[in-house]
Amino acid sequence: MDFEVFSLIAELSLGLLGFSGVAAAFGGRERAFNYVEKVRFFGIVAQSVNPLFGSLAIYVLSAAGFGSAGIISGAAGLSIFISLSFFAITMPAVTRSGRDASTSTETWAVVVVWIQMLVTTSLYALSILGGGVAWSLVAAYTCHLAMGVFIFWRILMRAE
Repeated sequence: MDFEVFSLIAELSLGLLGFSGVAAAFGGRERAFNYVEKVRFFGIVAQSVNPLFGSLAIYVLSAAGFGSAGIISGAAGLSIFISLSFFAITMPAVTRSGRDASTSTETWAVVVVWIQMLVTTSLYALSILGGGVAWSLVAAYTCHLAMGVFIFWRILMRAE
């Protein structure tokens, strides 16, 4: 199986991380970020790290001699673990912040994150249960990158 698309995904993830680092270095109000901006930067890291590590895992598993189905399933399993870890850390804090007007996020933004989490987890499950279906893994990584770009845009626009 040709895994070049995962190399591209890893490069895009690294680029998104780099641009968010630049935004963090030069952004902020008086060099201090409010709570919502901190959560958004954490979200960009979460959305970028998942496709990056998943794509790198594909090359590690390939070098270890696993078959195509095992490679895709292994990368999808790692990605589910990463997604659920970041989700478990971030969502309770975001949900709690809704109680304080100075740190609240829009309800629709929280709903979009929940929907994205359900979609990507379903795509990862399809990759695992479908015997190493690669297209669903690519689709899940694309969802992560698209959400990362969206979060980055919201940071740049200073959306409240």
